[in-house]
Amino acid sequence: MTTPIPLSYTMSIRDTLAVAQLYQATTRKHRLYQAIALVLAGIAVWQGFTLGFGTNQLLLILIAILLAIDPIPLLLMTMSSFNNPRTTVKLVIDEHGIHRDVADRTITSAWAQFTHTIENSQYVVLVLGSWNYLAVPRRALKNTDQATQFNHAITTYLKVRSEEHTSELQSRQYLVCRLLLEKK
Repeated sequence: MTTPIPLSYTMSIRDTLAVAQLYQATTRKHRLYQAIALVLAGIAVWQGFTLGFGTNQLLLILIAILLAIDPIPLLLMTMSSFNNPRTTVKLVIDEHGIHRDVADRTITSAWAQFTHTIENSQYVVLVLGSWNYLAVPRRALKNTDQATQFNHAITTYLKVRSEEHTSELQSRQYLVCRLLLEKK
C-alpha cells in the first residue's frame, strides 16, 4: 500500500451496541453460556411435562434466557456510550497499522497486534484482545476504491489467526511449535 487510507465516521450508541453484540457472539464464554442455557431450558421443559409447570420451571427458563443473551457486557458497553452518544472516529490505515486520533494524541495499533477480524454486512471488527477491538462501519468506506484498499490492507497486513489455533499454541504442549513459528 503506497497511499494511506483516511477514514472518518461517527459511531452512535446503536453502532456500539451492534458491534458489541457481534463481538460477543464470537466469544467462548458466550458460546458456553448458550450451551448451559440450552441444557437449563431442556431441564425446565422436561420437569414441566413430567412434574407440571410451576415457579421453579419458570425460574429455570428465565435464567436460561438471561444466560443465552448474556446482557451484562452489552449493558456496560451501552452505559459507557451515554456520556458521548455520537463519537467521531478518525483513522488512517497504512502498512504500519491503524492510527486513531483520540483526544489530542494519535494511537497506533500495529498490524501484528490484531488477533482476528469479525465481519458482517454492516461492520468490520478488528480484534486486539478480549473486549478490545476497533470497529469500522462499512458505511465509512465512501467509495469502491476506498473499500478495495481497505480490504487489501486487511488481507495483506493482518496476519489473521483463528481463536482455536492461537489458544492451542499458548498451551505447554505446543511449546516447540510456538518456538518454531517465532523463529520463522
